[in-house]
Amino acid sequence: MELYDELMPNEPRLMPMQSHPFNGDVYVCEQFLELQKHFKIKTVIELGSCVMGTTKWLAENFDEVKTVEINESFRKIGLERTKGLRNIESYLGDSVKMLPAMLKGCDNNTLIWIDSHWEHHFPLFDELQIIKQSNLMPIIIIHDCRVPHQPELGYDSYNGVDISYETIKPFLDDIYGGEWEYQYHYNSYEASTGAKRGLIYIYGSNHSL
Repeated sequence: MELYDELMPNEPRLMPMQSHPFNGDVYVCEQFLELQKHFKIKTVIELGSCVMGTTKWLAENFDEVKTVEINESFRKIGLERTKGLRNIESYLGDSVKMLPAMLKGCDNNTLIWIDSHWEHHFPLFDELQIIKQSNLMPIIIIHDCRVPHQPELGYDSYNGVDISYETIKPFLDDIYGGEWEYQYHYNSYEASTGAKRGLIYIYGSNHSL
């Protein structure tokens, strides 16, 4: 079935499938629901709401969603898109500044979806450092990650630095207490739809699949 964007009034077109969760990738939706069932996830923290295409789906499928967006006009569009959903806690501001408050009351079964990098804005390393400072070992999923041997999957680079396991490994080692204390896996081109972007899924030894 072909998907079409359902844009809100005055909503600019920013990217493919922006009104759909995970830019139209139904396999990511399935993976999130599998993680939810396996780890009994109730709370999702979303870093980078944009226009809340993903936020809406998360709120429809999880008990609590905490989401942050730095662009006020995007957030307003998103709040209109998610009107009537009462389990969304929306923050306006920089994810690095808002994340400590968002993490309060969370536990290791929290899922953190990181998608706040945008053009020249690259808070990923700071976000991972804040997660370390919280002493939590949550499930972390990062969008736009380079997937080895899958060149067809898109990923982001900033000033020559790719979003990749190699660049985030030091932060993951700190969060989980060493490279033997967590596992990770990627998506694949074959099992992806929509915009076909790379993802990495990370979970600690307390979250064995």
